[in-house]
Amino acid sequence: MLLVALCVSLTLSTARSRSLQTALLAAILIATVGGWLHAVGALTRLPFGSFTYGAATGAKLGGLLPWTIPLVWVVLVLSSRGTAEVLLRNRRGTPNYGLQAMGLTLAMALVLEAGLEVFARENGDWLWKRPEGAGVPGRVPLTALVGWLSATALVLVMATPFLLKKKPVRVNPDWRPLVIWIGLNAIFACAFF
Repeated sequence: MLLVALCVSLTLSTARSRSLQTALLAAILIATVGGWLHAVGALTRLPFGSFTYGAATGAKLGGLLPWTIPLVWVVLVLSSRGTAEVLLRNRRGTPNYGLQAMGLTLAMALVLEAGLEVFARENGDWLWKRPEGAGVPGRVPLTALVGWLSATALVLVMATPFLLKKKPVRVNPDWRPLVIWIGLNAIFACAFF
């Protein structure tokens, strides 16, 4: 239920400066492309490396993809994008703002993904088929992080037309994505201890 609530909150947060229809389309696109990439990854080991889903992930769509994975993608991308928008709010209108926003979003997503990988492994959500000790702290394979980074870049490229503020209006910053991003990182950090 928490995952569903986070998706709704982040979609509504996105809709504050865009239309609700646009925010919903962005969330659906993110969930669809991210879910498809994970389904392909479960079958082919690309782009995330060799892994299997654990029993803790629950029911699977089509017997392959846990129903939570598309929602994870929405939370990951929208919280990272919203956090980047808050952090770069004073740079809007400067040259290359879009590239800066995309780069910071990817960096924020990679931090969140690294924590998610450790948390998911400790929670039994997915299991990596790799030599013990390979990868980064928390024993996350580098292939997983590179896969997440490239997959997130693809999702962002596809979703960015929906995430752009077509008619920017001056609204107070929405801090929800930043609070959610920090909160999730705090939860994931608990997997290290």
